[in-house]
Amino acid sequence: MLLQLIEHPPDAPVKLRTVDDFFARATAEEDWHDQEERETVQKFQNLVGVLKQNLSQLQVYRVGNTNIDAYIVGLTDGGEWAGLSTKLVETRLQQAGRAMNVRSVAGEICRDRHD
Repeated sequence: MLLQLIEHPPDAPVKLRTVDDFFARATAEEDWHDQEERETVQKFQNLVGVLKQNLSQLQVYRVGNTNIDAYIVGLTDGGEWAGLSTKLVETRLQQAGRAMNVRSVAGEICRDRHD
């Protein structure tokens, strides 16, 4: 059903991830981070917190292989689907190590009614 809503071919590769897995690198503070990086980490931690507070059944759907559309979706209290979408580009090295840098992508808010 998701592929129909987002206008991807039915045979497009889809991988499911948890929100925590998807944002793991972006929300992890490192000793070597400067002030700007620590602030960016805090923003992603806040985003994950807002998603978890406002949506249930949160999942991340990654559609594609190298040029990936990512959909972070869950259900509102009213039973509507809501979430964010973003685009990712993974190199072969990143695909091999499953390393993603979601800090460099721009997202847009999307909503759809639960069928």
